[in-house]
Amino acid sequence: MFALLAALVSVLAAGACCLPVGTIALTAGAAGGALLLDRAQPFLMPASVALLCLAFYQTYWRKRSCARRPLAGQIVLWMSAAAVASLVLFPQWVALLAAKLGG
Repeated sequence: MFALLAALVSVLAAGACCLPVGTIALTAGAAGGALLLDRAQPFLMPASVALLCLAFYQTYWRKRSCARRPLAGQIVLWMSAAAVASLVLFPQWVALLAAKLGG
């Protein structure tokens, strides 16, 4: 369960610093939130990667009492990894794509 939560938090952290549209919508138009997250980007990106590493460790390499892993948790983990990887590797392209899709 913690791995799923870590994956979701890492996606939100990576998306919040690269896509200020979501941040502005969540803060109801407060521009200060986007400025704060822009300054925190050098810290949020490594935090996102670290949380994803922790999620993968807990999902695949940690010894567990139950033999089966939930399929939904694995799907969310891999989708989170893809989102964070694209935001870390290509932040400008993701921002341009979001701007084109947004109108």
